[in-house]
Amino acid sequence: MLKKTFANRIFLIVLVLSMGMWTFGYGEAQASTEDSPASFVVYYSRITEETVKHLATYDLAIIEPKATNDTYNSFLKDQGTEIYGYISTLQVETTDDYKVSRMTNEDYLMVDGQRVYIEKYDDYLGDIRRSSFRQVLLDTIDERIVKKGYDGVFLDTVDFTEYFNDADLNHDLQVGFIDFLAELKARFPDLKVFQNRGFKSYKLGGAAYLDYILYEDFRSEKFISNDYYSNLAKEINSLASQHRVKVAALSQKDELKNAQMAHAFNWMYYYSSYDNNYRGVEASSGYDFKHTAKVASQQVEHLGPLAYLEKEDLHTINLFLLDREVVSDKGLEDAVVRDAQGERVLVYGHYLMDMSSLAYQTYLIEAFNQADLENKEMLRLSYITSAKRVGPGFSVSESQQVSAYMQFMKNIKLLYPDLVLIQERGVDYLSEELAGIIDGLYWNNFDFDQYETNNWLQEKVDQLASFQENYEWLIIID
Repeated sequence: MLKKTFANRIFLIVLVLSMGMWTFGYGEAQASTEDSPASFVVYYSRITEETVKHLATYDLAIIEPKATNDTYNSFLKDQGTEIYGYISTLQVETTDDYKVSRMTNEDYLMVDGQRVYIEKYDDYLGDIRRSSFRQVLLDTIDERIVKKGYDGVFLDTVDFTEYFNDADLNHDLQVGFIDFLAELKARFPDLKVFQNRGFKSYKLGGAAYLDYILYEDFRSEKFISNDYYSNLAKEINSLASQHRVKVAALSQKDELKNAQMAHAFNWMYYYSSYDNNYRGVEASSGYDFKHTAKVASQQVEHLGPLAYLEKEDLHTINLFLLDREVVSDKGLEDAVVRDAQGERVLVYGHYLMDMSSLAYQTYLIEAFNQADLENKEMLRLSYITSAKRVGPGFSVSESQQVSAYMQFMKNIKLLYPDLVLIQERGVDYLSEELAGIIDGLYWNNFDFDQYETNNWLQEKVDQLASFQENYEWLIIID
């Protein structure tokens, strides 16, 4: 079922024929039918009336369930586009309240007695070997994918089953992931499964449970000059033929060369530049759509226009958390929050800081000064929700943390009156006093699917609408 224009079909045919000599020697060709998808798109930004039309030009769309709605999903399916909902498999996002609330401490992957923390993403890894964690994933897929009528699920972060120095641990994680695939197919037999990378589990037995596998970060030069990748391509295609798995490739540079090699392997292909990074529709098929996710607008009920900005547009200051080495280097040990036993409190591998500490506030002022804020228009105030990470007997209370934070921001406003201060999350701390100090809220991972039925979300949106009207607040949604 091809939905490209006639000219684009010619483009693809010419590529395959011109490189037909490469096809031989890379294993059997994949099994395909007339109804097999021939094009796919990966798009994680919020879907709008404009972008949904362009997504519909593809046979298959991988999308973020929290960034769409039933109307857009129905439109895509009516146009013949299969829709696959994104799920992070091993990575457990700290902002994913649904997952986190169902996790026990044993469900997190432990290495040397410590949870495995991915600092780059502020996430932890789940232990796919444990049936209880696999149950969390299955329930998440049921809630976000199956009940919403998606054709399939897109499983990301599978590669974490291969990243450890311990070969036995890697193998056990791969076996655990294959167990998860078997349980997924048993519970949802009609749901199609699209896996991102994780080729070791694919070769170990996972291929039997898949409908698609994606080679993200596909680079043609590796397959020309490296026997390992040449053999990998043969294995991928051999298993794909045996189990009727459709293979796809995605690259973020050298579009034409990679497209040629992918089509020579009889793989679907999609291109998304590093700058774009799945935030705009991008393809070599001649679409004249200008893919930019820098600034767009949507509406949530009566809440006014929402600004959609990428994180790079916001300079970030982390307020409540500080790297342990920095604490030591700056002599800020006395400014670290202590628990009831007098131990320093760690959050995401960083020390939780006492916002009322004069020494810590002095350090933050220096950090603001060094950030060259005279040349910045907007500042993101991060980790505000860490104010909650206190309990009975701690050296500081949650209310003291929030009060000190607001007083500190008043001082920052005096120093930088023209700087737009945007608080990241921390919606529980919204108040008229805060609204008069800072300039807006950055609410990432807003759950649009739950908005219609969640009274708490509706109350917070009402509050934001009031702040937007009375204080001209800027509301940013990611």
